[in-house]
Amino acid sequence: MRRTSVGSSGWALAVVTMAAGCGPSAPEVESPKPQTVVSVTPDDHVGQPGAATALGDEAPIASQPVGAESIENAPTLASAPSIGAARSLLSGGGADGVLPLPTIAAASKSWLYLFGRSQAGWVVRAWDNRRNKGFGPAALVAPAYPDDGAPFASIDGEAAWFGVSSTGAAPTRLLRVEATEGGKAKITRISPRADGADATPRGTGNVRGLVALRSHLAIIGRDRDAITFARLSRDGSFLDAAAKTIARGSASLSTTLSRSPRVANEDDRVLLAWDADAVAGARETPGTLPAEAANPKPGIFAQRFSPDGEPVSRPRRLTRPSFEAHTLDVAVELGACAVLGSTPNGFEMFRFVRKGDEMLPYGGGLFLAPPASDVSLATDVVGTVAITPTKLLRIGPGVKIVPSPVPFTPAAGSTSATFETVQVASDGYGDHAIFQTKTAKGMLQTIARIDIDRLSPPLPPAWVGPPPQRLVLADWDGGEGGEGLVLAVDAGVLQVTRVGADGALRGAPTPMPWDAAKLEELAWPRAPVPRAARTGGNWAIALRDGRVL
Repeated sequence: MRRTSVGSSGWALAVVTMAAGCGPSAPEVESPKPQTVVSVTPDDHVGQPGAATALGDEAPIASQPVGAESIENAPTLASAPSIGAARSLLSGGGADGVLPLPTIAAASKSWLYLFGRSQAGWVVRAWDNRRNKGFGPAALVAPAYPDDGAPFASIDGEAAWFGVSSTGAAPTRLLRVEATEGGKAKITRISPRADGADATPRGTGNVRGLVALRSHLAIIGRDRDAITFARLSRDGSFLDAAAKTIARGSASLSTTLSRSPRVANEDDRVLLAWDADAVAGARETPGTLPAEAANPKPGIFAQRFSPDGEPVSRPRRLTRPSFEAHTLDVAVELGACAVLGSTPNGFEMFRFVRKGDEMLPYGGGLFLAPPASDVSLATDVVGTVAITPTKLLRIGPGVKIVPSPVPFTPAAGSTSATFETVQVASDGYGDHAIFQTKTAKGMLQTIARIDIDRLSPPLPPAWVGPPPQRLVLADWDGGEGGEGLVLAVDAGVLQVTRVGADGALRGAPTPMPWDAAKLEELAWPRAPVPRAARTGGNWAIALRDGRVL
């Protein structure tokens, strides 16, 4: 049991939490449902709340400095009347459950990293592949913005890299996460810089992927129709002031799914696959007719580059110009490479081998699945594997495909009877499959290991929430119409609630964007000046550094 008393100028709220979970980092074992009770009693002293530890939104709220005089002259806060029966301040959760979060994964031999997008921002949890004892605690890694594009996650040894860019003015978020004992996340942030500016080299555009090479990391971006390349040292510094353009093309006429561009490490070279209508100097697929080349449809191209971003082979179209296809995944097999593509007729895999630095396609496309939802491709020590929403496909040499049914269905709460998106996270030895389906509140995950030709039972849910409500600040103004102000964390989101003298809420709780690392600025003990004041229907909150919101 935990009791926190918070108050000033004559009133206090006590929050009692029993069997409290901690949101995404709550353990996956069975436990009593947490209950939150909030009571209001008169109090003649200012309470001493502890710093809140829940995840918050990293987007800072606007604030301006004010002089000491303006704070000291704030209206005097009157005592509040006693309020009757205890009640929950917010109408949110309070009980643990599966929390739907769009998720992307990356796997090393020791850890499975899951990055999820929540109301609080981008969060990460790590699963210990060695002991299978559960997920480590959740950590907030970056703010999330409404116009964020598709994120990427990549492995470098035992650490994971995560990146996401916005189509607006928000800076690219690029960071490195290394799981430590117990799955705790050690985070090194590369972008944005301390001043909030985007740290990626000029002209990088939206970061779309990362390749770990022997000497450094290669960053792949997209700037309109340009595909860009920049080098990143493992100490977090970029080796280029400006990114270089290494290819051009976009899926402007796409009628099917595309994840272009996609990138992989192939013998310490950067193997790039992307969409384009035509690429100057590209080798066409065998059997291409002049009429086809003169009027091409969007297709898949592949090319190799040195660790410095210089081309080491001519670009190669992997599909006939008269045949529409779009890039989904690129994988390096034993003795060959493979690109997964989407077409109007379904999903196909296109293989090619290397002779010197040239790429030689062999055979046509290998049909994997009809045009339904999604397919993902990866390799492991056995060979190549693909996942569909209903089947695991082990792909052998030539055209041999061994299918196995997915032995589970979406969890309760899904709005579809089948999974809608799939992805495979390969650690170089084995794989994990991540299935997602929609719910009323977001995407819900089912995660399982791939054991050769079958899927293991699903792992415990990665994201568990919402957490019990936690009080950050409460204050009262007994002026005309008397009103209380409450800041509380519910389901990982800091919310503002106004309370009348009769205990009734005045309007719905309003989310308050705030950096989770700075919640202590709102929860400082024994304020030497009034914490909050109301004037003209608006509240002002004093921060411990002398500023006012």
